[in-house]
Amino acid sequence: MKFEPPWFFLILFLTFLIVLSGCTSQEAPASKDERTPAEVSSKITFDEAYQSISEGYGDIADQMPRIYYIKGVQISADGSAKEWIFGVNKANSSFFVTCDKKGENVTPWEGNFLSEEISINEKFFSPEDLFRAHEQFIQNITENGRKTIDELELIDGEYYLTLMSNDNSKVWIYNGSSGAEITYL
Repeated sequence: MKFEPPWFFLILFLTFLIVLSGCTSQEAPASKDERTPAEVSSKITFDEAYQSISEGYGDIADQMPRIYYIKGVQISADGSAKEWIFGVNKANSSFFVTCDKKGENVTPWEGNFLSEEISINEKFFSPEDLFRAHEQFIQNITENGRKTIDELELIDGEYYLTLMSNDNSKVWIYNGSSGAEITYL
């Protein structure tokens, strides 16, 4: 039996071409949104949430929903939250409106709000104002922004800032008009 080198070289050459062709394919084009997931915030500011529930009413005061309750959930050190919940009344009907980065969700509520109406105007002391007024404290309890605040509620003119850990809850109460600390529970 005679060894035929041309077949051996032909097989070697074809193998080389196959390997080489796999190494020269073009890269897939980059997507248009080159932001990393960490850069895409899932938090919403209070102003963004309030704007969301206010859209479509213009400046007509009697058509704007009346707000009786505000709650922020998983609030960051900058005052933005995973979601904001508003207890509102419009046309003698009560609703809870939940706003997050995906939009808003309206849930009818059969009860009446017994708290006083929250007037959001130029004198309104916003959650961001509260966090700026107590910046060092907020940095301390969030471990310089590594943790979030579980809840921030505004009801009857007072902010209730709540931190939960294990079986323990800590609540700080602030004046809703000035941001002054009232008490710690």
